[in-house]
Amino acid sequence: MRRTVGVLVMEHIAVGLVETHKVLGALNIFPEKSQTLDPKENFCGCGGKGHLEGILGRRSMRLRFLDLEPEEVFENARAGDPRCKEFVTLCHRALAAATATSIHMEGPGTFFITGPDTKFIDIGLLDRFLHEMVKMSPLQGSRFEVVPTSDEMGIIGAAVNADRATQH
Repeated sequence: MRRTVGVLVMEHIAVGLVETHKVLGALNIFPEKSQTLDPKENFCGCGGKGHLEGILGRRSMRLRFLDLEPEEVFENARAGDPRCKEFVTLCHRALAAATATSIHMEGPGTFFITGPDTKFIDIGLLDRFLHEMVKMSPLQGSRFEVVPTSDEMGIIGAAVNADRATQH
């Protein structure tokens, strides 16, 4: 693999140079001090609307549920709060729909879910919704896997995907 720049944009921006699936040198991180969340989702430029993060993001949960943080939304859903249960279903359906779109375009495979809020994902529910959306047997057979992440893993993944995209 040649040298490729990997960029991770989540709660912060992390950039590194990658070669042979390893980061060379130090990571560049902005902002330098760790923050718990980009409250207005400015790093991606969407302002919390227009893509999957607009449904699943912390800002989305705060806007939809006013004073509730994600932990409270999911806890209340488990306790039976209908509004919170509706949101949990919506976010799992949104993630399943995005995955189904990918499957229809690229074929089945393993989908890795990572990030700070993966503890809220119910893999069984997500899998059920996905299989409701992907009916053709040649496209079935995908699975989800939750993986812990780090800036380095995200940068390597971005670099590998960028390198693969230039090979086609």
